[in-house]
Amino acid sequence: MLNKIKNMEYQTSTSSPKRKRHRSGKFDDVDSALFEWFKGARASSMPISGIILQKKADDLAKSLGHMDFSASGSTVERFKGRHNIVSHAISGESGMVDSSVTDEWKERTLPALLKDFSPQNIFNADETGLFYKLMPSYSLNVRGETCTGGKKGKERLTFLVACRDHSGQEFYLACNMDGSEKLKLVVIGRFANPRCFKGVKSLPVTYLANKRAWMTGKLFSDWVLQLDRKFSSQSRKVLLIVDNCAAHPKLTGLKSITLAFFPPNTTSVLQPCDQGIIYNFKCKYRQRMVEHIIDSYDRKKEPGINVLVAIRYAFAAWRDVSPTVIMKCFRKSGFIAEEETMDDDDDMPLAQMIENIRDEIPLARLRTITNTDTSFNDILPAEENETITEAKNDSDIVADILGTNNDDDCQSSKDEIYLDDLPVVSKNEAIDCLHKIRTYFESNAHVEETVFKKILDIEFNLKSCKHSQTKISDFFSAK
Repeated sequence: MLNKIKNMEYQTSTSSPKRKRHRSGKFDDVDSALFEWFKGARASSMPISGIILQKKADDLAKSLGHMDFSASGSTVERFKGRHNIVSHAISGESGMVDSSVTDEWKERTLPALLKDFSPQNIFNADETGLFYKLMPSYSLNVRGETCTGGKKGKERLTFLVACRDHSGQEFYLACNMDGSEKLKLVVIGRFANPRCFKGVKSLPVTYLANKRAWMTGKLFSDWVLQLDRKFSSQSRKVLLIVDNCAAHPKLTGLKSITLAFFPPNTTSVLQPCDQGIIYNFKCKYRQRMVEHIIDSYDRKKEPGINVLVAIRYAFAAWRDVSPTVIMKCFRKSGFIAEEETMDDDDDMPLAQMIENIRDEIPLARLRTITNTDTSFNDILPAEENETITEAKNDSDIVADILGTNNDDDCQSSKDEIYLDDLPVVSKNEAIDCLHKIRTYFESNAHVEETVFKKILDIEFNLKSCKHSQTKISDFFSAK
């Protein structure tokens, strides 16, 4: 029983399991605030000494109203003991990945985590920021109009991506180890109800909002708890591995999910999503965006992008990320299953596959219609330096401790980009449009049979469902 309690404590705490006593500090709120600050500082690779901790403890104590608090060397030592903090020499460039840490993870920690789960139940999830409106550095104009300048659109969404490796949506993406399952994309914007959502009742993604359009601990916790309920209903035991950052708190009471964390400052080497999955997703998104620009040019329309259009393109981009790419990214990160199913192009290197994905973007056509020398970097700029997860300052930390933080509130302003309100379409109008789509494909040669099957599925759903009850994603689910 003692070992069981010790293991439970170790899984839910930063304390060492070798400690015989677990005492709280005299000023629990100061201790909690200091540890929250410490996690954020280390996540940004800031070197921290005992003197820095001592000074920061004094500052946070005063902000919390403890004017009689004075940190000493022994205060810092007790704090380090409570949270299992040890000193390490800093070698090389700040933020450099420690090979001894990554080797330990790949050789011991990761195999121990994976041994109790099948590849279908091993997931990685991560956030990524995307300037969803960012256009190439030139202006598109209707033929015959004068070219006028404008600003690059740098409005950002955060996406959560989660996937599993195929070996056997800010946007938050999540997928499993064998690539057979990509979880529903999570999109985080600044507005709870953008103007472009008028009339929208269903989306193919999970849309969340807060005033900074970033992932917070609360949003992450809610997402994991919801996912845990889903897997519980499926009687699945799942391993979910995520980045070790302030926006990803440790959670207790999970029934189906075992939540694990990569070592700090190692995700560039150890996290599958960072080995090409997110990059692939962004390439696919930019491909859709370039095609949108070209189509707008041909139809003599402005290539406006709002949150709803971005969600549609992101959903399509996430769908198009191939299981093979996901599988290879997991392998590159050291996730190796005992038995793996080989794909036809399994021998193709991951770098070559990603290069092929880049080549799918119709840059030549874009250069022709704009008479510019647009490069790949013009349409896929570096966005890694954007803050996409909770980065708390002292005021945020103190507000959290005092229970006055409203970071998860979202802006009430409307989306500033106005295209057209979503038209109200009746069932009969939708069926008429579907007949036109069927006629279009029938008039073209070499159309796959699956296209007509999908049309039949949509037609059946249209005729049988009540108004607005069927989600558009249901029409395109795998059969």
